Amino acid sequence: MNPAMLLMGVYIVVTFVLQGLFFLVSEAVDKLAPDWSLLAFLILFLCAYGFAWPIAVHLTEPKAEDDQIEKELLNLKRSGKILSYTVERRKDAPPFIQVTRAVDGPTNLHEVIGRLLGDAVPANRISVGV
Repeated sequence: MNPAMLLMGVYIVVTFVLQGLFFLVSEAVDKLAPDWSLLAFLILFLCAYGFAWPIAVHLTEPKAEDDQIEKELLNLKRSGKILSYTVERRKDAPPFIQVTRAVDGPTNLHEVIGRLLGDAVPANRISVGV
């Protein structure tokens, strides 16, 4: 799915949810202070659009690169191409990955992992053991 379309869809849903919540708040204001209910409704109605955007952006933002690395390595483990893996992370350098090849794993596992992870991990930061 196109990320922009997903963001717009989530924005619309979040806006509807906030409109509903803010309507209930304005109804409560109507019971407590009827003179202020229209002002409260109008302010909350307009604020819903402003509040919905950052919420939608937060809900649809891409996951961190580290999560993607873990996901790809876990998929390789589940498929039986690797037995185990460790990911060593440092703040000032890309992660270092150590992988143990499965018995029936591909002989070019280093290249497979390099292509799979792309630019997230340089080839010299991947170690494949037997």
